[in-house]
Amino acid sequence: MPTYTTAVIPSPNEDFPFIAVVTDESGTVVSEIPVRTQADGEAMLVEALKELRDHDLEDGKST
Repeated sequence: MPTYTTAVIPSPNEDFPFIAVVTDESGTVVSEIPVRTQADGEAMLVEALKELRDHDLEDGKST
């Protein structure tokens, strides 16, 4: 199964002051989601990782 890295980083956008980001092993951004709070970003990342896991399992990329 691929390895992903996540982070909630500051954004210059006042309406969405944070961005939840998922990157793959090579550093390529897989998902980028603008969010209003750090907690919202963390919750979105949990869901994004679950979806990526499910997608990878469907594609046969399990460990």
